[in-house]
Amino acid sequence: MNPPVVNKASHGRSCRPPYPTGRTGAFTLIELMAVITIIAVLAGLVLSIAAFANRKAAVSRAQAEIAELSRAIEAYRLDFGQYPTSSTIRATNLLNNALLHQQLVSRPGRYITFRPHQLRVSGTTTNILDPFGNPYNYFRVYVASSDVATNRTTFDLWSFGPDGQSNTVDDITNWR
Repeated sequence: MNPPVVNKASHGRSCRPPYPTGRTGAFTLIELMAVITIIAVLAGLVLSIAAFANRKAAVSRAQAEIAELSRAIEAYRLDFGQYPTSSTIRATNLLNNALLHQQLVSRPGRYITFRPHQLRVSGTTTNILDPFGNPYNYFRVYVASSDVATNRTTFDLWSFGPDGQSNTVDDITNWR
């Protein structure tokens, strides 16, 4: 048997280059696409989690604002013997919202203080906004019964919630 031929210049090593011919040590297109895909998936997860957290925070803030408005309305009732007025038509919520704002801040005692982002001024009308940018809805309700002694007045205060639509499961109310 003949001994293997060894190139003297390589000191006993093979003459083959350390990497396949044509490859320069850079990443392949497939490797780059895999990394970009992984980064895109992770970014999508982070953004969806952030959106969920923001929505949950806005819902919590709306619940807290409804509770604060409810306390102000109750304080108004203690001072004046009745809840702030509203139109007799429940569908006129912008008017009711403006009436509520006017009665809570223009009377002696100022029952609540609003931050600028909570209000939308349009001409002479000021509406109280929920965290989703929609006006809160207010309606004074008269609950009648057959016994005149148990007749009472109460109020409904609600936000249409994140979707901005009426009568959906995400509505935020003072009665639930």
